[in-house]
Amino acid sequence: MMFASIIVPVYNSEKYLKSCLDSVLSQDFADYELLLVDDCSKDSSVSICKEYDSSYPQVHFIQREVNGGVGAARNTGLEYASGEYVTFLNNDDYWLDVNPLQLLLDFVQKNDKPDVLTFQTLYYWSATGTLEKPNLSEEAKVAFDKCKTHRERNQCLINTRLYCSAVWSKLIRRDFIEGNEVRFPSGRRNEDSYFSLELLYHEPTIALFENPFYVWSRASANSQSARCPSSPRSRICSCSLIPTQSSLTDKSFARKLRKRRGLCCLPLCRSALLPRLL
Repeated sequence: MMFASIIVPVYNSEKYLKSCLDSVLSQDFADYELLLVDDCSKDSSVSICKEYDSSYPQVHFIQREVNGGVGAARNTGLEYASGEYVTFLNNDDYWLDVNPLQLLLDFVQKNDKPDVLTFQTLYYWSATGTLEKPNLSEEAKVAFDKCKTHRERNQCLINTRLYCSAVWSKLIRRDFIEGNEVRFPSGRRNEDSYFSLELLYHEPTIALFENPFYVWSRASANSQSARCPSSPRSRICSCSLIPTQSSLTDKSFARKLRKRRGLCCLPLCRSALLPRLL
């Protein structure tokens, strides 16, 4: 089985799609597949996808027949994925040239192959042309290292806001996704929040990868993350998930989430109210 499936939902991204794909394909590492899921683009994105599909054996082009949004496109990608791990990449973002998949493979092999690997991201601001690095709190890192059980580590990641709702900040075991039937809600905003939150309620083993390589770009008005808040601080706050300790370990809560998917797509200021709303 190959190491990773990288799912890229594509929609009207002709201006930046090649840079996105090239950032992955420039790696020396080759044990992965790059799944391009087009969600009925109206520009030349489809032609670009077909070009890369015919030029690179790792690239596979998937054409959706009906536009369903980024969540539906990611779900389609999950149906085709065959890697041991899955990660996601927005079509307007990119990876740094640091051979990240090899680093991730080495890390998971040294850490008992966790269900979820979470990492912070860098921020590219097109207005100033600056690349901003995340600030990993040493206090948060020390607190995480002191945790003895995976449940304690999960709660610590939430409390310290190191676990963000963005799915592109994670590498996830595919058998964990499939075994727990985790999917994105289609046709809703903030679908990342639902997916990331449900992962937590199935009590995964989570490891923290400290070498950021994913660059979250603010270069396009059509960005798949364009509706996120406009600063790293506000984005982290709005995407962080802070359920209560009791709800984190409540299995019935996960079942309720599946029935009431709209309620889970809430920012930080409301997420603590989820148990009462359900």
